[in-house]
This record gives sequence, C-alpha cells and structure tokens, in this order.
Amino acid sequence: IGGFATGEEFEGSTALAGEYDRRDTIFVNTLLVTVKGELPLGPVRLFIGGGVGGYLLTLQSDIETDRLGDFESSHSDAVFGVHGVTGAYFDITKRFFLGIEGMYYHTDDIEIDEVAATVPVGYEGNLNGFTIGLTGGFKF
Repeated sequence: IGGFATGEEFEGSTALAGEYDRRDTIFVNTLLVTVKGELPLGPVRLFIGGGVGGYLLTLQSDIETDRLGDFESSHSDAVFGVHGVTGAYFDITKRFFLGIEGMYYHTDDIEIDEVAATVPVGYEGNLNGFTIGLTGGFKF
C-alpha cells in the first residue's frame, strides 16, 4: 500500500467564467502485489522482482475565476498496471536493516475529462515512471 502526489498550475479563460487560474493536485493511492527474489551476500541482500497493482488517481482542482468566484472540483479514476523493482538491503544489526529500492510503474491510460463552471478540468495519460525509495525495517 502506498501513494504519491504531484501538482500543476494552469491559466485560461472562458466566456462565462472569464480569466481563471486552476491549481491541480493529483493524489495516487496504490495497492501493489510484488514477488521478489533475493541474493544474500553477507550483510547485503540484493533483490529484484515484479508484480501487479491497482492505482486510484484523484484530481483535486482549486479554481479561481474573475466572474464566478472560487470553487473546487474533485474527480477520480482507477487503473491497473505492472511494476518492476530492484534494490539492496544492508543489515545494520541482526534485527535492523536499511535499504534502497527503485521501482518502475507501467499503467493503463487514465482519462478524466470534466467541466466545472465552464472551466475544463482533466487529466489524460498514464502513471508510467520511476520512484526511488529508502527503506528501513526490523526483523522478527
């Protein structure tokens, strides 16, 4: 279970709303199932793996208009995808470890194409990309 967020700003105008500023925040919640293979090399364990997942994208738009005032719009879409992961863990002690992992996501396309008070609100594309994460843990 995980997630990430990003944002972007847009400017434009429509006949009814006049000039507008739109600030989008995209939240992505993930539920991933991953299979990993590990290669133990003393206190270091290298790993590689892959899996499938579900991704829920929520587009939150804050819109300021000249003629209609300020308002918010929220829309969601869900897609499936696959991912690959690689990295390494380093055992600090017998119980504690630190690690680094890189993950590549490849998902279906997302289409949110809405209008809020004549202001276009949308996202089209996929969630393909990379993440790099630091990990830490405790072994039982």
